[in-house]
Amino acid sequence: MRHNLLTILSFALILISCGERGLAPIAKTHLQQKVNEEMSAFLGVIGDSEVKDLKLIYDCDSLCIFQGHAIGKTEEGQLIKESIRYIFVKDSFVSAISGKLTYYEAVRGAEYLSKNGIKDFKRKMNEGGTNLYQQYLAMGDMVDVTGM
Repeated sequence: MRHNLLTILSFALILISCGERGLAPIAKTHLQQKVNEEMSAFLGVIGDSEVKDLKLIYDCDSLCIFQGHAIGKTEEGQLIKESIRYIFVKDSFVSAISGKLTYYEAVRGAEYLSKNGIKDFKRKMNEGGTNLYQQYLAMGDMVDVTGM
């Protein structure tokens, strides 16, 4: 009985530690603010935008990508709905040089992927490696995470 308990606890510890490797928890705290900024700046949305159908489509220790629908209203009352991707990237090089964590983020209009589309996207990301990471890094704006 004692051996089974140790096995279960060990397995739980492995699951918990694996779940904390990605950037999703940090990225999610920044997502809403960045969506609000982009919807306001580029589409004239006033107030906060609502993000619906949010799905994590890629997450690792240096890159996290969510997709969703951003919905808001313009000053004239026009409803705006955009399919978006939120990109959150850790810049390991700048982080190492500066001595503090440095992230970049971006919101881009993009096709909303189905389950099969997400699987295909993950496969392409894993095959593309460094080249795709650099492309996403180049898209972003620096994020201040000094309070984290």
